[in-house]
Amino acid sequence: MAKTISPLAEYVLAEHQHQGRSNDCGPFSAAMVINAFSLHRINPVELARNMDQLRWNGILPVIRRIPNWATFPWGLVDVLRMAGFKAKWRPFGSTDGLIRILEEGRVPLIIVGGWRPLWGHVMVLLAHDPDQGWGFANPATFEKEIFWVPDPIFQRQWRAFGKLYISVNPVNPESG
Repeated sequence: MAKTISPLAEYVLAEHQHQGRSNDCGPFSAAMVINAFSLHRINPVELARNMDQLRWNGILPVIRRIPNWATFPWGLVDVLRMAGFKAKWRPFGSTDGLIRILEEGRVPLIIVGGWRPLWGHVMVLLAHDPDQGWGFANPATFEKEIFWVPDPIFQRQWRAFGKLYISVNPVNPESG
C-alpha cells in the first residue's frame, strides 16, 4: 500500500491552533476545517463556548457537547453544517474507507480514545503511510505539522469508540 497524503493537508495545517489545557479538541478540529475552506473565521475558543450551550432545532434540543468536556460527533456535524459544509458522522468505519475519503478530497475528523482511564480525542486525518501509520493535524500539539500515530496504536484507540469518524466535503461550502 502506498503513502496517501490529502491534497488538502497544507490548508488544514495552516489553520492549526493548539487547544492548550482545554478539553476542546473537537471545536479546535472543526475550526481548522472551517477556517481552511470557507470565508468564515472561527475562533476555536469561542466555538467551544458556543457548543457548550444547548441549541434548538425547531422544538428539538441539540446537545452538541458536555460543557468544557466531551464533544459529540453530531455536535461537530452541526457546527460544520452551520458553516455551510456537507458533513456526516458514522460509526464502524474502516481503514480502507478512511484512505478513500482522503483520496477523494474530503476531510475526515477522527475520534479516538480509551476506556481505562476514560478519554477521547478528536483530530483531523491528513495522511496514511504504511511505515509511519496515520498522520493528523492534532490540536493537542503546538506544531503545524503532521502528527504521526503508529497503526497498532491508532487501531486500538479508534476501535475503543466504535471507529467513529466525521466526513466533511470542503469543496464550495457556501453553495451547500
